[in-house]
Amino acid sequence: FYRYITVSAVLFVVDGREKMRPEKLTEVGRVVGRLLNEDELRTAAFVLIINYDADEPPLENIKNIEDSLKVKVLKERYPRFTSVSMNCADVSETSAQWKQVLVFIEHQVSRALK
Repeated sequence: FYRYITVSAVLFVVDGREKMRPEKLTEVGRVVGRLLNEDELRTAAFVLIINYDADEPPLENIKNIEDSLKVKVLKERYPRFTSVSMNCADVSETSAQWKQVLVFIEHQVSRALK
């Protein structure tokens, strides 16, 4: 569907509450790679959101996801890519992580328009 509309940003949410099976992480990695390389999405900001639902983020699960998806490599290869860990249920105007996401998207959109 996105071939017929202009997409400014992709928010890709991954469940970070529980440890993911390796085959599931492999599939997520393939999907993220495919989206990052789609012609129609090449200028879109891409935000990987690792969602958790507790007051304390499950750091081991988050690190496992980041390592499995090679987040550091993606950030180096794609300046329009970033990742953030956040409780999506707590998203609001005052949420520091959400502000970080919005500022990143705004910056990437303005770069794409130049």
